[in-house]
Amino acid sequence: MMPASTLLPLATASDADVREFLSSDKLQQFLPTLDDFFSCATTLQTQESNKTHEASVHALQTETRAVFSLFLRLLDAPGLLALGLNCGVLHVTRLVPFCQVYAPKNTQAVQELLDAVLTEIPFFSTTVSVLRQLYTQQLGDLHTSVQQAKRGQVVELIHRCYEISLSVSGMVSSLSVADLLLLDGKDLEEELILQSQSLVYGLVQCYEADLPNLQRQLSTLDEVVELKEKPIIAETRHALLVALGRCLDVVMEKQIKSESTGEELLAGLHALSNGSQDDEAEHGSYLSDLWCLSEYKDKIAAFFEHCKLDQENFSYLDMVVEQLPRRRILPAMLIDDLAAENKPKATLSANAKEWTASESSAAIAAADGETKAPAPQTNESATSFEPMVNQVKDFFPDLGEGFVELCLLSSGLQVEVVINFLLESNPPPVLIDVPQDLKRSDPDFERLEAQITGKPAPAAKVSREEPKKLDPSRVWENRRMRAKEEKDAFWEGMKNRNRENHANGADAEDAGDEEKAETKSGDQKFSRT
Repeated sequence: MMPASTLLPLATASDADVREFLSSDKLQQFLPTLDDFFSCATTLQTQESNKTHEASVHALQTETRAVFSLFLRLLDAPGLLALGLNCGVLHVTRLVPFCQVYAPKNTQAVQELLDAVLTEIPFFSTTVSVLRQLYTQQLGDLHTSVQQAKRGQVVELIHRCYEISLSVSGMVSSLSVADLLLLDGKDLEEELILQSQSLVYGLVQCYEADLPNLQRQLSTLDEVVELKEKPIIAETRHALLVALGRCLDVVMEKQIKSESTGEELLAGLHALSNGSQDDEAEHGSYLSDLWCLSEYKDKIAAFFEHCKLDQENFSYLDMVVEQLPRRRILPAMLIDDLAAENKPKATLSANAKEWTASESSAAIAAADGETKAPAPQTNESATSFEPMVNQVKDFFPDLGEGFVELCLLSSGLQVEVVINFLLESNPPPVLIDVPQDLKRSDPDFERLEAQITGKPAPAAKVSREEPKKLDPSRVWENRRMRAKEEKDAFWEGMKNRNRENHANGADAEDAGDEEKAETKSGDQKFSRT
């Protein structure tokens, strides 16, 4: 392996000594060993962690520090980056694996290096464009191979998928590079339309179609193999979510700089919610997992607030995402049977798994499953439900507050779930015959509340099987798909409404100030409701 003793002193060497090393014949003899290091490091990165793996990683630690120091040393003085590129150290065949290996733990350092290379090396943007085509082709080939995979190819395809995801997520550590690599100057909606020619769509297809397909096939293999490879699939999901998150970061940063209204991101998220075009894909799960597991909901909400986008747009988007397939953190305790029966009907698959949660979450099963809200208490005051009841009644003002509260109780206090099944006229079975104008003061309210919460012990219980331990690796499937035309029409209507609101709001605001109206007649503003 590479003589680390040659590289480590460069971290403290003078600029002149570094230039001399990079220009010497000694470096040219040294480059093949650098390639051997990256080959070994990327292989170890995608292997299962065991005693042999840990020993190999430990043996490589000195070389790992040495290579890291060499690459970052090129940032310390003008001209060193260009010299590093000319001599081959920063050739794309070495820069890409460098980012892949070091980005997971040293994102900031990798970002600084990529930003500097993009700024100081004019033709690097062309290199990124070539990489974009290469990744897109690799993901397309991977998708074809997964569809035609035989039992003996499943494990190899899982590792191919993991390596591509790590490579892409490493390169998008820099937002500037991410913009070129993932979007190539287009907005998200335009990029997704390209499908087979789009790197972002390739990532969507990998996340929503290829990984579930591989996981289903993995479940048919030997149990030892399945247990060994499941964490690889989980880490692949994580890397892909990092890449999508950086893509949305790029879109938000560009729109903030251009003082955009936020409608471009809104349209992009709408397109992303449609997901992969494959029939058996987990449609929309890529956006859903980023929204919930990676906590992008709050980040996007803050962005729309900054852009002063109509709140109704975000509320509807949030409701749409809530109905997409999702991996959630499942409490270790068993879910109450009655509440589970009253949840929206959906087929659950035991084939999806997410990366392990932190050890600090001792009461949480580290896997995918569904979050269950704490069982509401029957003696809870009506005022504690009032904010949630009002949220629902904003959409359905004719409903009685008692009926809305029962809907919330039956859905685990999830406002978005209630709004969705009311929109679809598909309430839980327990509420089908309940009058929708029911008030809390009506005699039937307390009886129905007790029936839903299960607080009073019934005189006779229907016998049922012993509750089985829930599999925390379940994922929502068979979401209730609204007609695409209806959803598209809604989004288009929201855009038109924003423009109309702006025109009306501007007229009202400027009615008493003609001079101000003249100077700001071109500004667009959106009111928040």
